[in-house]
Amino acid sequence: MKILYYVSSHGYGHISRSYEIIRKLISSSAIHSVTIASQRIDFIKEKSEKIYFRNIAIDVGVHQKDSLSLDVDLTLNKLEEFEKNKNALLEAEAKFAVQEDFDLIISDSASLPFVIGVEAKIPTIFIGNFTWDFIYSNFAKYNPNYSVISNIIKVEYSFATSAFLLPFTCPIDGFLEIEKVGLVGRKSLLSKKEARTKFKFKTDIKYFLFSFGAYGLKDIVWNWDCIPDDWVIVCSELAGFESEQILNIPHTYYPDLVKAVDFVVTKPGYGIISEAIFAETPIIYTDRGDFAEYPHLVKALEKSHLCSYISQTDLLRFDFKESIEKIQNTDHNKITKLSLEGEKDILDLILRTI
Repeated sequence: MKILYYVSSHGYGHISRSYEIIRKLISSSAIHSVTIASQRIDFIKEKSEKIYFRNIAIDVGVHQKDSLSLDVDLTLNKLEEFEKNKNALLEAEAKFAVQEDFDLIISDSASLPFVIGVEAKIPTIFIGNFTWDFIYSNFAKYNPNYSVISNIIKVEYSFATSAFLLPFTCPIDGFLEIEKVGLVGRKSLLSKKEARTKFKFKTDIKYFLFSFGAYGLKDIVWNWDCIPDDWVIVCSELAGFESEQILNIPHTYYPDLVKAVDFVVTKPGYGIISEAIFAETPIIYTDRGDFAEYPHLVKALEKSHLCSYISQTDLLRFDFKESIEKIQNTDHNKITKLSLEGEKDILDLILRTI
């Protein structure tokens, strides 16, 4: 089986989880190759004879001013521009899919690949925990043109042959065949002790990993003087986050860092949530702007992992006392265990179609 795998270029969450799925797929002798089509292919550093790359934008996502605030106007401009050029892209990609003789098209989580599948007469699978029509419909209160685009995209999703829904799913409808799968995400192979030794962490220090993804924290004013003496703020090449009080650990396998720290501080996104769950590291989360996925992620996160909310005001002054106390006082017996074998679930479902 030859697979064409489209991945949203929005942030790093889509490509990081998709690559875990792809690694599982190519472990099977039944999978000849996977071609990854995305503008985030630079995220993947490993090489494999069974993986090919296609640098292409297949969706718009949501443009952000930084990791904590959205740019709704710019997003709409980019969506309208994308719609104008969509037919040419559709024709070119359908032609490519036929020429390369793909057997299956997968998308996480753009809608256009399902129309490509119809044009190329190739079955398609949606993988994700939300659809973009759901995200964009929330922005219609800012501009009615969002409703128009949301409706177009919703129709495109309806062409999918089937959908594999990940945990933390937002309201999704329009798919004829749905399968629920386990959690997907990157995992550390180290124990907590091994991970802390790797980064030379001290036993008498609390380490907080500030994880804010692809968009950085530029133009945000932090109260650096408020950091307690026995705390260390950790990051890994986080744009706009620089101080003598920051431990920056570049060029590392990020899940090892998630495993090593005492807390992950973040705005909720599927990728970092899944990595923290696999690492069994508590999460302190804050707001991320008017993103429709947020309340659904938070609701599921509160049920399935040790976590606590922090306001952006308290975050900027490093006032984590209440958040830490809530995590420490959480009854572990009330945490709902998730299925953690999403990659295997997806491979098994795909192999059933052969």
